[in-house]
Amino acid sequence: MKRPGLKGLLAAVLVAAVAWASGPQPATAQNLPASLEVGGASIGGGFYVMAGGIAKLLEDKLKIPVTAAVTEGSRENIRLIDRKQIFMGIISSNNGYPGYHGLKGFDKKHPIAPILGLYPHSFAYMTLPDSPVRKFADLKGNRVGVGTGRTWDAFLKPLYKAHGLTYKDIKPVYAGMSDLYTQLGDGIIVATPGIVAGLSPIPGALRLHAEKGAAYFGPEPQAVEKVLKELPYMARIRISKDTPTFDKDIDTVDIGGPHVYVRADADAELVYKVTKLIHANFDGMAAEVRYFKYAQANPAVLTKDINVPFHPGAVRYWKEAGLWKP
Repeated sequence: MKRPGLKGLLAAVLVAAVAWASGPQPATAQNLPASLEVGGASIGGGFYVMAGGIAKLLEDKLKIPVTAAVTEGSRENIRLIDRKQIFMGIISSNNGYPGYHGLKGFDKKHPIAPILGLYPHSFAYMTLPDSPVRKFADLKGNRVGVGTGRTWDAFLKPLYKAHGLTYKDIKPVYAGMSDLYTQLGDGIIVATPGIVAGLSPIPGALRLHAEKGAAYFGPEPQAVEKVLKELPYMARIRISKDTPTFDKDIDTVDIGGPHVYVRADADAELVYKVTKLIHANFDGMAAEVRYFKYAQANPAVLTKDINVPFHPGAVRYWKEAGLWKP
C-alpha cells in the first residue's frame, strides 16, 4: 500500500482541524457528541447538586466527558441552551414558562423543551430563631436576600406586589444561595428565600440550621390568591412540619418546580437515550442526591405539564415507559 506523502498528511490534518472547529463532532460509533454540559446554578443550591448527579451518571453510561456547569440559574440556563453552549439545563417553571412564551422580561421566545420534571418548589422566607421578622410586612426597611438576579425576580417581585410591597420598600441583596445563607447567619441580612426542593431544604439552609437554627414564614393567604391569578404555573402547597429544619406546617406556594430542559431541536435519538438513562437509574441517583427522591416516590411529576411542550425524544420514551398522559 502506498503511504501518503507529507503534503497528504498535512492536508488531512488541516481538514480534521477545520471539521473539529466547525462544531461538535461524533465521538463514538453511536454518534454521540464529543462532550456534554449540564447547567445547574450557584454552588450552595440544589440545582448545582442535581446537575452534578446527572453529569456523573451520563458520563459513566455514555463514556464521554460530561460536566456540571456553575451558572446563575434558570434564566441563564435558558440563554445557554438557546445559544447551544450547554446541552441541557435545570430550569424552574417560573422561568421556563415565560422563557418559552417570551413573557415576563424575556424579549423573545426561546427554543427550549423539557424532558422530565423533578419536584415542586415550596417557598418560605428563612430567618433566625431570635429575629423579630415573622411576615412580609416586617421586611420593610431591612436588607433582605432576594436570590441570584432576575431568575428569582420572576416570582419574588409578584409575591411582594401581592403583599402591597416593592423592592423599594426593602434593601434587596442579590447573591448566590450559599452566600445569602452566610450573610443571614452573620446578621448582614434579616431573611433570605428558603426553598424546599421536593422533600428537603437546599444545602445552605441545612447548614445554617445546624449552626444557628432557623425560623420560617410564608406569604399571607390573600397574597397567595392574587399571585396565583397572575402566574398560572404556580400552585398552593403545604410545607410539612416534618420537613427537615421546620417545626410547624406552612401554607405557601409552589413557585414552579424544576424540569430538565434541552433545545427544542436537539437530536431526538440522543434526547431519548438521555431521558431513558436518567429514568432507569433514578433509584441510584436518589440514593446519592436527595433531590431526586421526590420524583422517585411521585413519578407523575416526571411528565408534569407546565404548558411548555416536551421534547419529542422524551415523549417517545415516556410513552414506552407508560408514564405519558396527553
